[in-house]
Amino acid sequence: MLLSILFCLLIGEVVSKSCIDSNRPKVIKCLETFQKVAEAAGDYDLTNATTTKSTNEVCGKLKRCSPAFACETEEKIVYLLNITLLFCDAAGFFTNEFLPCQIKLDSKTTECSRAWNPFPAQIEDEKKMAEIQKEACNNYFGKDNFD
Repeated sequence: MLLSILFCLLIGEVVSKSCIDSNRPKVIKCLETFQKVAEAAGDYDLTNATTTKSTNEVCGKLKRCSPAFACETEEKIVYLLNITLLFCDAAGFFTNEFLPCQIKLDSKTTECSRAWNPFPAQIEDEKKMAEIQKEACNNYFGKDNFD
């Protein structure tokens, strides 16, 4: 419901601007795409190929139509568009570049990396805690990988 209200306000605000009168049909179509991105963002799940694919598709459409707003000076509209494009860039990165790497990292997880705890639990003995923290700090990048 909130997305629909925001969308209606955005359409009213954008369509009333004179600098985009010549692009009015493109702008209205792009605003519809903007709404689809907002809906897709609510369903986005990095582990679900269906949602990532549909999100990336509507984000691609928004990126292609967003130049229709090039003359827009209304801060709220520019901000919403920029935040949405930022979400699209992040979603694209996580889906296309990061996820394949994460899958490789997960498949090569060793017992050492599973057992590694860089943030040890707090204990009462301050002297012993200082030793544990020093060891954890020294092993942060792996055993014997510090200067």
